[in-house]
Amino acid sequence: MASTAPLAKKLLIKPGNTIAPINAPKNYKALLGTLPDGAEVVARAPSSGASLVHLFVTTSAELETQLPRAQQAMAKGGGIWVSWKKGGKTEVSRDTIRTVAEELGLDTVRAVSIDDEWSAIKLVMR
Repeated sequence: MASTAPLAKKLLIKPGNTIAPINAPKNYKALLGTLPDGAEVVARAPSSGASLVHLFVTTSAELETQLPRAQQAMAKGGGIWVSWKKGGKTEVSRDTIRTVAEELGLDTVRAVSIDDEWSAIKLVMR
């Protein structure tokens, strides 16, 4: 059974977090819903990095070029959520994300359902 928790809670967004989406769907802020106090979605990661970077990908090439970019945008101690379309609708899967992530020194720590279209896994530095 799918979780009915608000997306911001599933993504572990905390008060004061900065969230930097990359290639997010147009309804991203609506999907997130109400954020904790002081948390905000930013168009660009601050120079110190974003607490959370949320990358949406649909091709392996996009994953391979954008995941290093997401890693650079992440603050020390932060995390990256990588979302892909559910149901084999793209060439990207949890396994392809894990393979690319491992090459960059990133580990998978959590998986969630974003909505009926997208799934996500959270990556952190080893």
